[in-house]
Amino acid sequence: MKANPYTEQVGGPRNTAIVSLVVACRIADKYRSRLPSVKELQDEFGMHRSTAYRWRAALASARGISTTSTTPGENTHG
Repeated sequence: MKANPYTEQVGGPRNTAIVSLVVACRIADKYRSRLPSVKELQDEFGMHRSTAYRWRAALASARGISTTSTTPGENTHG
């Protein structure tokens, strides 16, 4: 019996998930003691700015770090 082609995932999502996991591990390993800036993520991992913001927010959330500042003038976005 032939598999239904609509239930098969060819290429995209599986490979993307593996790459995302590798990138997540590399970011967590490199920035163990601090939250990286958006610019650092862009330069180190070749990310677009919006992607770097999402990764930074995810890392902050996982570590329980707030990305909002109570200090006037402080740039919390990297």
